[in-house]
Amino acid sequence: MKRDKNININIIIITPYGRAGSMFFQSLFDYHPEVIGFTYFYDNYKFEFSEFYDGENSTLIDAFIKENSKFFSTKENNFFGAGSSEARKLGKNHDEDFIIDKELFKQNFIDFFGDNKIKDDKTFFIYVHLALAKTLNYDIEDVKYIFVHLHMDTQRMLEFLINNFQESYYFALTRDIRESWLGWKKVLKRRDDKCSCNITMFENIIEWNLRFVELIDFIDSNRIKNGHIKIIELNTLHKLQDKAMRELAKFLDIRYDSCLTKSTFGDKAWIGNSANQNIITGFDINNAPYKWEKELTEFEKKTISTYTNSINRYFGYKEFKGYNKLLINIIFFRYFFVLFFTAFIKLLPFDIITQKDKNILKSINSKDDIQNVKYKKFPYLMAKFFVFTNIFKNRYFVKIKLVKNSFTIIKKHFYILDKNYEKPRDEIFLR
Repeated sequence: MKRDKNININIIIITPYGRAGSMFFQSLFDYHPEVIGFTYFYDNYKFEFSEFYDGENSTLIDAFIKENSKFFSTKENNFFGAGSSEARKLGKNHDEDFIIDKELFKQNFIDFFGDNKIKDDKTFFIYVHLALAKTLNYDIEDVKYIFVHLHMDTQRMLEFLINNFQESYYFALTRDIRESWLGWKKVLKRRDDKCSCNITMFENIIEWNLRFVELIDFIDSNRIKNGHIKIIELNTLHKLQDKAMRELAKFLDIRYDSCLTKSTFGDKAWIGNSANQNIITGFDINNAPYKWEKELTEFEKKTISTYTNSINRYFGYKEFKGYNKLLINIIFFRYFFVLFFTAFIKLLPFDIITQKDKNILKSINSKDDIQNVKYKKFPYLMAKFFVFTNIFKNRYFVKIKLVKNSFTIIKKHFYILDKNYEKPRDEIFLR
Protein backbone atom coordinates (compact mmCIF):
# COMPACT_ATOMS: atom_id res chain seq x y z
CA MET A 1 0.00 0.00 0.00
CA LYS A 2 2.40 2.68 -1.22
CA ARG A 3 1.82 5.93 -3.01
CA ASP A 4 4.47 8.32 -4.24
CA LYS A 5 5.31 10.88 -1.55
CA ASN A 6 5.27 13.53 -4.29
CA ILE A 7 1.70 12.64 -5.17
CA ASN A 8 -0.14 15.26 -7.19
CA ILE A 9 -3.23 15.74 -5.03
CA ASN A 10 -5.28 18.93 -4.92
CA ILE A 11 -7.73 20.66 -2.60
CA ILE A 12 -11.39 21.66 -2.87
CA ILE A 13 -12.20 24.36 -0.32
CA ILE A 14 -15.83 25.23 0.42
CA THR A 15 -17.04 28.03 2.68
CA PRO A 16 -20.64 29.18 3.32
CA TYR A 17 -21.70 32.83 3.30
CA GLY A 18 -25.00 32.96 5.16
CA ARG A 19 -27.19 29.89 5.57
CA ALA A 20 -26.07 28.63 2.19
CA GLY A 21 -26.31 24.84 2.35
CA SER A 22 -22.62 24.00 2.73
CA MET A 23 -23.34 20.73 4.57
CA PHE A 24 -25.75 19.77 1.81
CA PHE A 25 -23.15 20.61 -0.83
CA GLN A 26 -20.51 18.55 0.99
CA SER A 27 -22.93 15.61 1.20
CA LEU A 28 -23.19 15.54 -2.62
CA PHE A 29 -19.46 14.80 -2.93
CA ASP A 30 -19.58 12.06 -0.30
CA TYR A 31 -18.09 8.79 -1.55
CA HIS A 32 -17.14 10.18 -4.93
CA PRO A 33 -14.18 7.91 -5.83
CA GLU A 34 -11.91 10.87 -6.61
CA VAL A 35 -12.75 13.06 -3.60
CA ILE A 36 -11.98 12.36 0.07
CA GLY A 37 -12.62 14.40 3.21
CA PHE A 38 -13.61 14.09 6.85
CA THR A 39 -17.27 14.50 7.77
CA TYR A 40 -16.73 17.59 9.88
CA PHE A 41 -15.64 21.22 9.64
CA TYR A 42 -11.91 21.86 9.28
CA ASP A 43 -12.03 25.18 11.14
CA ASN A 44 -10.36 23.75 14.26
CA TYR A 45 -8.52 20.88 12.60
CA LYS A 46 -5.14 20.20 14.25
CA PHE A 47 -2.78 19.79 11.31
CA GLU A 48 0.57 21.03 12.66
CA PHE A 49 2.15 17.64 13.22
CA SER A 50 5.23 19.29 14.77
CA GLU A 51 3.09 20.13 17.82
CA PHE A 52 3.02 16.48 18.87
CA TYR A 53 5.65 14.69 16.76
CA ASP A 54 8.42 12.95 18.69
CA GLY A 55 9.76 11.02 15.71
CA GLU A 56 7.43 8.06 16.18
CA ASN A 57 4.69 7.80 13.54
CA SER A 58 2.43 5.75 15.83
CA THR A 59 2.63 8.39 18.57
CA LEU A 60 1.90 11.09 16.01
CA ILE A 61 -1.23 9.46 14.63
CA ASP A 62 -2.49 8.65 18.14
CA ALA A 63 -2.19 12.33 19.00
CA PHE A 64 -3.95 13.31 15.77
CA ILE A 65 -6.88 10.99 16.50
CA LYS A 66 -7.18 12.33 20.05
CA GLU A 67 -7.01 15.98 18.99
CA ASN A 68 -9.53 15.47 16.15
CA SER A 69 -11.92 12.96 17.72
CA LYS A 70 -15.01 14.52 16.11
CA PHE A 71 -13.70 13.60 12.67
CA PHE A 72 -14.15 9.93 13.50
CA SER A 73 -17.78 9.85 14.64
CA THR A 74 -20.98 11.76 13.88
CA LYS A 75 -22.42 11.04 17.35
CA GLU A 76 -21.34 14.41 18.78
CA ASN A 77 -21.99 16.49 15.68
CA ASN A 78 -24.99 18.84 15.68
CA PHE A 79 -25.47 18.29 11.95
CA PHE A 80 -26.17 14.62 12.61
CA GLY A 81 -28.68 14.74 15.44
CA ALA A 82 -26.59 15.70 18.49
CA GLY A 83 -27.44 18.54 20.87
CA SER A 84 -30.24 20.98 20.03
CA SER A 85 -29.78 20.71 16.28
CA GLU A 86 -32.68 20.58 13.84
CA ALA A 87 -30.90 17.76 12.02
CA ARG A 88 -31.49 14.06 12.52
CA LYS A 89 -29.19 11.07 12.45
CA LEU A 90 -28.13 9.34 9.26
CA GLY A 91 -29.81 6.47 7.43
CA LYS A 92 -33.25 5.85 5.98
CA ASN A 93 -34.77 5.63 9.46
CA HIS A 94 -32.65 8.48 10.87
CA ASP A 95 -31.11 6.24 13.54
CA GLU A 96 -27.57 5.59 12.28
CA ASP A 97 -24.17 7.08 13.03
CA PHE A 98 -21.09 7.16 10.83
CA ILE A 99 -18.05 5.91 12.73
CA ILE A 100 -14.55 5.52 11.30
CA ASP A 101 -12.47 2.61 12.62
CA LYS A 102 -9.65 4.44 14.43
CA GLU A 103 -7.37 1.42 14.72
CA LEU A 104 -7.65 0.59 11.03
CA PHE A 105 -7.10 4.26 10.18
CA LYS A 106 -3.99 4.31 12.37
CA GLN A 107 -2.59 1.17 10.80
CA ASN A 108 -3.21 2.45 7.27
CA PHE A 109 -1.37 5.67 8.08
CA ILE A 110 1.62 3.84 9.56
CA ASP A 111 1.77 1.46 6.57
CA PHE A 112 2.37 4.40 4.23
CA PHE A 113 5.58 5.39 5.99
CA GLY A 114 6.96 2.41 7.85
CA ASP A 115 9.96 3.76 9.77
CA ASN A 116 10.42 6.77 7.48
CA LYS A 117 10.11 10.18 9.13
CA ILE A 118 7.44 12.69 8.17
CA LYS A 119 9.04 15.95 7.08
CA ASP A 120 6.35 18.61 6.86
CA ASP A 121 2.73 19.58 7.50
CA LYS A 122 1.70 19.19 3.88
CA THR A 123 2.88 15.57 3.66
CA PHE A 124 1.18 14.80 6.96
CA PHE A 125 -2.06 16.43 5.77
CA ILE A 126 -2.11 14.48 2.48
CA TYR A 127 -1.39 11.10 4.02
CA VAL A 128 -3.88 11.51 6.83
CA HIS A 129 -6.50 11.77 4.09
CA LEU A 130 -5.09 8.90 2.04
CA ALA A 131 -5.24 6.79 5.21
CA LEU A 132 -8.88 7.83 5.54
CA ALA A 133 -9.52 6.87 1.91
CA LYS A 134 -7.95 3.46 2.44
CA THR A 135 -9.98 2.94 5.62
CA LEU A 136 -13.18 3.68 3.67
CA ASN A 137 -12.17 1.24 0.90
CA TYR A 138 -11.33 3.82 -1.74
CA ASP A 139 -8.83 3.01 -4.45
CA ILE A 140 -6.21 5.48 -3.26
CA GLU A 141 -4.70 5.73 -6.73
CA ASP A 142 -7.94 7.37 -7.92
CA VAL A 143 -8.07 10.11 -5.26
CA LYS A 144 -7.47 13.52 -6.86
CA TYR A 145 -8.93 15.93 -4.28
CA ILE A 146 -9.16 16.48 -0.54
CA PHE A 147 -12.49 18.11 0.29
CA VAL A 148 -12.09 20.76 3.02
CA HIS A 149 -15.19 22.35 4.56
CA LEU A 150 -14.29 25.63 6.28
CA HIS A 151 -17.42 26.77 8.06
CA MET A 152 -16.73 29.80 10.24
CA ASP A 153 -13.28 30.60 11.66
CA THR A 154 -11.39 29.97 8.46
CA GLN A 155 -8.31 32.19 8.26
CA ARG A 156 -5.73 29.95 9.94
CA MET A 157 -6.63 26.87 7.92
CA LEU A 158 -7.20 28.83 4.73
CA GLU A 159 -3.67 30.24 4.88
CA PHE A 160 -2.22 26.75 5.30
CA LEU A 161 -4.16 25.40 2.29
CA ILE A 162 -3.44 28.30 -0.07
CA ASN A 163 0.24 28.40 0.80
CA ASN A 164 0.72 24.64 0.35
CA PHE A 165 -1.68 23.90 -2.52
CA GLN A 166 -1.34 26.66 -5.12
CA GLU A 167 -3.78 24.93 -7.49
CA SER A 168 -6.61 24.84 -4.90
CA TYR A 169 -10.21 25.19 -6.02
CA TYR A 170 -12.47 27.46 -3.97
CA PHE A 171 -16.26 27.16 -3.86
CA ALA A 172 -18.11 29.99 -2.10
CA LEU A 173 -21.61 28.83 -1.12
CA THR A 174 -23.90 31.86 -1.08
CA ARG A 175 -27.52 32.77 -0.53
CA ASP A 176 -29.54 35.97 -0.64
CA ILE A 177 -29.28 37.35 2.91
CA ARG A 178 -33.05 37.82 2.99
CA GLU A 179 -33.46 34.09 2.30
CA SER A 180 -30.89 33.29 4.99
CA TRP A 181 -32.79 35.40 7.51
CA LEU A 182 -36.13 33.84 6.53
CA GLY A 183 -34.76 30.37 7.24
CA TRP A 184 -32.99 31.35 10.44
CA LYS A 185 -36.08 33.12 11.78
CA LYS A 186 -38.06 29.91 11.37
CA VAL A 187 -35.43 28.05 13.37
CA LEU A 188 -35.48 30.70 16.14
CA LYS A 189 -39.26 30.70 16.31
CA ARG A 190 -39.34 26.93 16.56
CA ARG A 191 -36.84 27.03 19.43
CA ASP A 192 -38.55 29.92 21.23
CA ASP A 193 -41.82 31.38 19.99
CA LYS A 194 -41.19 34.54 22.05
CA CYS A 195 -37.70 35.26 20.72
CA SER A 196 -36.73 38.88 20.02
CA CYS A 197 -36.27 38.26 16.32
CA ASN A 198 -35.82 41.89 15.26
CA ILE A 199 -32.83 42.32 17.59
CA THR A 200 -31.37 39.05 16.34
CA MET A 201 -32.06 40.14 12.76
CA PHE A 202 -29.76 43.16 13.08
CA GLU A 203 -26.96 41.06 14.52
CA ASN A 204 -27.27 38.41 11.82
CA ILE A 205 -27.64 40.61 8.76
CA ILE A 206 -24.64 42.70 9.83
CA GLU A 207 -22.49 39.59 10.36
CA TRP A 208 -23.66 37.96 7.10
CA ASN A 209 -23.00 41.21 5.27
CA LEU A 210 -19.46 41.31 6.60
CA ARG A 211 -18.96 37.73 5.47
CA PHE A 212 -19.93 38.75 1.93
CA VAL A 213 -17.54 41.71 2.14
CA GLU A 214 -14.78 39.27 3.13
CA LEU A 215 -15.65 37.09 0.14
CA ILE A 216 -15.51 40.00 -2.31
CA ASP A 217 -12.18 41.16 -0.89
CA PHE A 218 -10.88 37.59 -1.09
CA ILE A 219 -11.91 37.30 -4.75
CA ASP A 220 -10.25 40.64 -5.54
CA SER A 221 -7.04 39.56 -3.76
CA ASN A 222 -6.38 36.89 -6.43
CA ARG A 223 -5.15 34.46 -3.76
CA ILE A 224 -6.87 31.66 -5.68
CA LYS A 225 -5.58 30.88 -9.18
CA ASN A 226 -7.63 32.46 -11.97
CA GLY A 227 -10.31 30.04 -13.15
CA HIS A 228 -10.29 28.04 -9.90
CA ILE A 229 -13.08 29.83 -8.04
CA LYS A 230 -16.86 29.39 -8.24
CA ILE A 231 -19.71 31.16 -6.49
CA ILE A 232 -22.51 28.63 -5.97
CA GLU A 233 -25.90 30.00 -4.95
CA LEU A 234 -28.14 27.60 -3.01
CA ASN A 235 -31.40 28.33 -4.85
CA THR A 236 -29.63 28.03 -8.21
CA LEU A 237 -28.11 24.71 -7.14
CA HIS A 238 -31.57 23.30 -6.38
CA LYS A 239 -32.83 24.65 -9.70
CA LEU A 240 -30.05 23.21 -11.88
CA GLN A 241 -29.60 19.96 -9.92
CA ASP A 242 -27.96 17.29 -12.13
CA LYS A 243 -26.91 19.93 -14.68
CA ALA A 244 -25.04 21.83 -11.97
CA MET A 245 -23.18 18.75 -10.76
CA ARG A 246 -22.19 17.77 -14.28
CA GLU A 247 -20.79 21.26 -14.82
CA LEU A 248 -18.87 21.10 -11.53
CA ALA A 249 -17.49 17.65 -12.36
CA LYS A 250 -16.21 19.06 -15.66
CA PHE A 251 -14.84 22.13 -13.86
CA LEU A 252 -12.85 19.89 -11.48
CA ASP A 253 -11.96 17.34 -14.15
CA ILE A 254 -13.48 14.44 -12.24
CA ARG A 255 -15.76 11.84 -13.73
CA TYR A 256 -19.48 12.34 -13.29
CA ASP A 257 -20.92 9.87 -10.78
CA SER A 258 -24.53 9.34 -9.67
CA CYS A 259 -23.46 10.00 -6.06
CA LEU A 260 -23.21 13.70 -6.98
CA THR A 261 -27.00 13.99 -6.83
CA LYS A 262 -27.42 12.08 -3.55
CA SER A 263 -27.13 13.56 -0.07
CA THR A 264 -25.10 11.13 2.04
CA PHE A 265 -22.36 10.95 4.63
CA GLY A 266 -20.39 7.76 5.02
CA ASP A 267 -22.63 6.42 2.24
CA LYS A 268 -25.61 6.79 4.62
CA ALA A 269 -28.58 8.97 3.67
CA TRP A 270 -28.62 12.45 5.21
CA ILE A 271 -31.96 14.26 5.31
CA GLY A 272 -30.48 17.67 5.96
CA ASN A 273 -31.14 20.41 8.50
CA SER A 274 -33.54 22.65 6.60
CA ALA A 275 -35.43 25.34 8.48
CA ASN A 276 -38.70 23.77 7.33
CA GLN A 277 -37.70 20.39 8.78
CA ASN A 278 -38.42 18.79 5.40
CA ILE A 279 -37.08 15.26 4.95
CA ILE A 280 -34.97 15.53 1.77
CA THR A 281 -32.12 13.28 0.64
CA GLY A 282 -31.00 15.25 -2.39
CA PHE A 283 -32.13 18.17 -4.51
CA ASP A 284 -35.57 19.70 -4.09
CA ILE A 285 -37.04 21.90 -6.83
CA ASN A 286 -39.25 23.51 -4.15
CA ASN A 287 -36.12 25.14 -2.73
CA ALA A 288 -35.33 26.89 -6.02
CA PRO A 289 -37.80 29.84 -5.88
CA TYR A 290 -37.02 32.81 -3.63
CA LYS A 291 -39.56 33.09 -0.81
CA TRP A 292 -38.48 36.22 1.06
CA GLU A 293 -40.74 38.63 -0.87
CA LYS A 294 -43.86 36.72 0.19
CA GLU A 295 -42.87 35.60 3.68
CA LEU A 296 -40.87 38.45 5.23
CA THR A 297 -42.61 41.48 6.72
CA GLU A 298 -42.32 44.83 4.96
CA PHE A 299 -40.12 46.05 7.79
CA GLU A 300 -37.74 43.09 7.37
CA LYS A 301 -37.58 43.43 3.60
CA LYS A 302 -36.83 47.16 3.69
CA THR A 303 -34.38 46.94 6.61
CA ILE A 304 -32.34 44.04 5.23
CA SER A 305 -32.35 45.47 1.71
CA THR A 306 -30.98 48.78 3.01
CA TYR A 307 -27.93 46.91 4.26
CA THR A 308 -27.63 44.48 1.35
CA ASN A 309 -28.49 46.24 -1.92
CA SER A 310 -24.82 46.78 -2.78
CA ILE A 311 -24.18 43.08 -2.08
CA ASN A 312 -27.30 42.22 -4.09
CA ARG A 313 -25.98 44.04 -7.15
CA TYR A 314 -22.67 42.19 -6.94
CA PHE A 315 -24.25 38.73 -6.65
CA GLY A 316 -27.18 39.37 -8.97
CA TYR A 317 -29.91 39.26 -6.33
CA LYS A 318 -33.05 41.33 -6.71
CA GLU A 319 -32.79 44.86 -5.36
CA PHE A 320 -35.56 46.17 -3.13
CA LYS A 321 -36.10 49.78 -2.10
CA GLY A 322 -34.96 50.20 1.49
CA TYR A 323 -34.87 53.07 3.97
CA ASN A 324 -32.77 56.21 3.61
CA LYS A 325 -29.63 56.42 5.75
CA LEU A 326 -31.12 58.73 8.37
CA LEU A 327 -34.10 56.47 9.00
CA ILE A 328 -32.08 53.25 9.08
CA ASN A 329 -29.75 54.84 11.65
CA ILE A 330 -32.72 55.75 13.84
CA ILE A 331 -34.15 52.22 13.51
CA PHE A 332 -30.77 50.63 14.19
CA PHE A 333 -30.03 52.65 17.33
CA ARG A 334 -33.48 51.87 18.70
CA TYR A 335 -32.64 48.17 18.63
CA PHE A 336 -29.02 48.73 19.60
CA PHE A 337 -30.00 50.28 22.94
CA VAL A 338 -32.24 47.31 23.68
CA LEU A 339 -29.30 45.02 22.92
CA PHE A 340 -26.89 47.13 24.99
CA PHE A 341 -29.05 47.43 28.08
CA THR A 342 -29.88 43.73 27.97
CA ALA A 343 -26.15 43.01 28.04
CA PHE A 344 -25.56 45.66 30.72
CA ILE A 345 -28.23 44.25 33.05
CA LYS A 346 -26.66 40.81 32.70
CA LEU A 347 -23.40 42.38 33.91
CA LEU A 348 -24.83 43.33 37.31
CA PRO A 349 -23.13 41.56 40.26
CA PHE A 350 -26.14 39.56 41.45
CA ASP A 351 -26.05 37.57 38.22
CA ILE A 352 -22.35 36.72 38.28
CA ILE A 353 -22.51 33.64 40.53
CA THR A 354 -25.52 31.50 39.74
CA GLN A 355 -27.11 28.89 41.96
CA LYS A 356 -25.50 26.23 39.79
CA ASP A 357 -22.07 27.72 40.58
CA LYS A 358 -22.87 27.77 44.31
CA ASN A 359 -23.89 24.13 44.17
CA ILE A 360 -20.61 23.24 42.44
CA LEU A 361 -18.63 25.03 45.18
CA LYS A 362 -20.61 23.38 47.97
CA SER A 363 -20.08 19.96 46.40
CA ILE A 364 -16.27 20.29 46.48
CA ASN A 365 -15.58 18.73 49.86
CA SER A 366 -12.23 17.19 48.96
CA LYS A 367 -9.61 17.13 46.25
CA ASP A 368 -11.32 14.05 44.81
CA ASP A 369 -14.32 16.21 43.89
CA ILE A 370 -12.24 18.74 41.95
CA GLN A 371 -12.59 17.89 38.26
CA ASN A 372 -9.77 19.99 36.82
CA VAL A 373 -6.61 17.89 37.15
CA LYS A 374 -4.22 20.86 37.14
CA TYR A 375 -5.90 22.30 40.27
CA LYS A 376 -5.29 19.07 42.22
CA LYS A 377 -1.58 19.86 42.31
CA PHE A 378 -2.27 22.63 44.84
CA PRO A 379 -3.33 22.45 48.51
CA TYR A 380 -7.07 21.87 48.86
CA LEU A 381 -8.11 25.40 49.88
CA MET A 382 -6.02 26.93 47.12
CA ALA A 383 -7.48 24.48 44.60
CA LYS A 384 -10.99 25.40 45.72
CA PHE A 385 -10.10 29.07 45.34
CA PHE A 386 -8.99 28.43 41.75
CA VAL A 387 -12.29 26.70 41.02
CA PHE A 388 -14.13 29.74 42.38
CA THR A 389 -12.09 32.24 40.38
CA ASN A 390 -12.50 30.18 37.22
CA ILE A 391 -16.29 30.25 37.63
CA PHE A 392 -16.15 33.99 38.29
CA LYS A 393 -13.97 34.59 35.23
CA ASN A 394 -16.19 32.52 32.94
CA ARG A 395 -19.39 34.22 34.11
CA TYR A 396 -18.15 37.77 34.50
CA PHE A 397 -15.96 38.21 31.46
CA VAL A 398 -18.53 36.63 29.14
CA LYS A 399 -20.95 39.34 30.25
CA ILE A 400 -18.36 42.08 29.71
CA LYS A 401 -17.86 40.69 26.22
CA LEU A 402 -21.60 41.05 25.56
CA VAL A 403 -21.40 44.77 26.34
CA LYS A 404 -18.24 45.16 24.25
CA ASN A 405 -19.82 43.34 21.31
CA SER A 406 -22.83 45.65 21.37
CA PHE A 407 -20.48 48.59 20.68
CA THR A 408 -18.67 46.61 17.98
CA ILE A 409 -21.99 46.23 16.18
CA ILE A 410 -22.20 50.05 15.83
CA LYS A 411 -18.87 50.14 14.03
CA LYS A 412 -19.92 47.33 11.71
CA HIS A 413 -23.27 49.01 11.03
CA PHE A 414 -21.65 52.18 9.63
CA TYR A 415 -18.96 50.23 7.79
CA ILE A 416 -21.52 48.17 5.87
CA LEU A 417 -23.73 51.14 4.95
CA ASP A 418 -20.74 52.83 3.27
CA LYS A 419 -19.86 49.83 1.09
CA ASN A 420 -20.60 49.87 -2.63
CA TYR A 421 -19.77 47.14 -5.13
CA GLU A 422 -20.26 46.64 -8.83
CA LYS A 423 -21.04 43.30 -10.48
CA PRO A 424 -17.95 41.08 -11.03
CA ARG A 425 -16.97 38.89 -13.97
CA ASP A 426 -19.78 36.49 -14.80
CA GLU A 427 -17.70 33.34 -15.30
CA ILE A 428 -17.09 32.84 -11.56
CA PHE A 429 -20.80 32.14 -10.99
CA LEU A 430 -22.48 28.77 -11.39
CA ARG A 431 -25.32 29.53 -13.82
